[in-house]
Amino acid sequence: MYSTRKEALLNKETKYFTGIPCKYGHIEVRLAKNGFCCKCDSLRKIKYYNLNKEHNNSKSKLWRIKNKEQVIAYNLQYRLKNSEYYSKWKQENKGLVNASTYKRRTAKLNRAPLWIDKDKIKEIYKLAQIKSKETGFKWHVDHIIPLQGKLVSGLHVPENLRVIPGIENVKKANRYIIE
Repeated sequence: MYSTRKEALLNKETKYFTGIPCKYGHIEVRLAKNGFCCKCDSLRKIKYYNLNKEHNNSKSKLWRIKNKEQVIAYNLQYRLKNSEYYSKWKQENKGLVNASTYKRRTAKLNRAPLWIDKDKIKEIYKLAQIKSKETGFKWHVDHIIPLQGKLVSGLHVPENLRVIPGIENVKKANRYIIE
């Protein structure tokens, strides 16, 4: 590592170390672009973030709304890439997983009227299994109108069920998409 900013810049390095404390007393690696010690730069960024938290959050939220498909694709790719982590997390947090599963089952039962045709529902779930075996990738039974939607909640009835590729169901998540 270079000992002067000039040397670091000439050699296209991003950091250098002088061993001399900055004006706040930190003996740290410094950034070649501005000469700040890394500690001061980090503190400066934290201070800026805290002073502009509301503005940054609203900008971030707006970007996510405008780029919804990109966010969904990224989240899906992230989950697939880190599936080992999620499996391990589920093993270590069985209580939370069981609570979540119980909540979903209860919602499903509460959203299933007494007059439903249970045989028709079983046929739909069998169709998903058959398609999964035939195609070699998972098919899910999707609730067109989610059981626990934010704006609207559907029923667990055959008319609200459809068989779609698992990847599409994961992308859709708990949203009602008007087609």
